[in-house]
Amino acid sequence: FEIGKPARCLYLDFEMGQSTIARRLLEMREIHGDTADRLQIWTPFVDKREIDLQKREGLHELQGWIDFADPDVVVIDTIRSGFPGLSENKAEEWAKVNRLAVLLRNSGYAVILIHHSNRPTENGIGREAGSTNQLTVIETQIRVAMVCEDEEIAHQQAAIFDGNYENPVWPSMRDRCPDDFTVEQVLEIRYGKVREW
Repeated sequence: FEIGKPARCLYLDFEMGQSTIARRLLEMREIHGDTADRLQIWTPFVDKREIDLQKREGLHELQGWIDFADPDVVVIDTIRSGFPGLSENKAEEWAKVNRLAVLLRNSGYAVILIHHSNRPTENGIGREAGSTNQLTVIETQIRVAMVCEDEEIAHQQAAIFDGNYENPVWPSMRDRCPDDFTVEQVLEIRYGKVREW
């Protein structure tokens, strides 16, 4: 991926606690440098208010944060928490999510919706949780899954077991590391739906 210019991002984090967000921000600053005001994060503990994107009041609150942050990118992490009570298996329920995504996109924002998948099957990754109507309006679906060397840990973490690959990934990654580096985590990133293809 190539980013032509630094983008302003409004990240709506409905799930992480204060200490987790603080730790991640410090880690990202070490890796990427200071984002100045280009990264704005909303969480329920910022102003002790919830945003329920299924309700008019929640959408009004979201609009206020968009006006405040003036973002290029809006991230909703996760759909399940941003739309509490969403019946994920019902196609008509996804119409609310799709409507908001299209409204934001048509207003000029790049929209990133984060959604969890079901547990992986024995031979790989699980499919996305809920109705296939969730894929109606998206341009690109990127699936991210952790890869674990230990089969039991993979099962517990809803991850992919490295032994399921024809050529296990962990040993290959370790072999490529310089002597003073270690592999901390391996992720599989794959495309689902890609409209332009």
